[in-house]
Amino acid sequence: GMVLSMVLLYIASPVIAVVVTCVYKAKVTDTRPRFEEVVNRPAQSEYNDFEKGLCDCWSEFPICIMLCFCPTTRLADTLASANIMQFWVVIVLAIFVLPLMTSVCCWLGFTLGVQTNSTVIMYIVPWLPWLLCAAIFAKFRGDLREKLGMSGEGNFGKDCLFHLFCTPCAW
Repeated sequence: GMVLSMVLLYIASPVIAVVVTCVYKAKVTDTRPRFEEVVNRPAQSEYNDFEKGLCDCWSEFPICIMLCFCPTTRLADTLASANIMQFWVVIVLAIFVLPLMTSVCCWLGFTLGVQTNSTVIMYIVPWLPWLLCAAIFAKFRGDLREKLGMSGEGNFGKDCLFHLFCTPCAW
């Protein structure tokens, strides 16, 4: 029971994700033209943020389903299409690096917490990879705003919170 669930979690799940991602990339991402330059919008326009808000993903059901089942693929598609980050770099970071960093930080937090008898360390250290990722992807969201011709000033904090508490909606 326990061994099978570990195999499914750490081996089968990433393999299925990579297979689905390969198909999606070939059939969708690679067939769509990328945009190279900033979209021209009036300097004082009302376009300062994305058209869809935090919970508006439900208004576009196919995207909502994609975000529920393949959020990493959706993020890679968005960032690659906007020439912000390469498709496979996003996939490797999200499917392999982040879980590995989280596992290491959980172990480190537990070990340091036990050695120092500090529950604060035990609960804070495992969040460090997620905080780092939230900051990195909030910056990418700002880059996407810039490419789309939005000002987006003052959205970094909001984007960090989106990534921490509703990651798929931020992608």
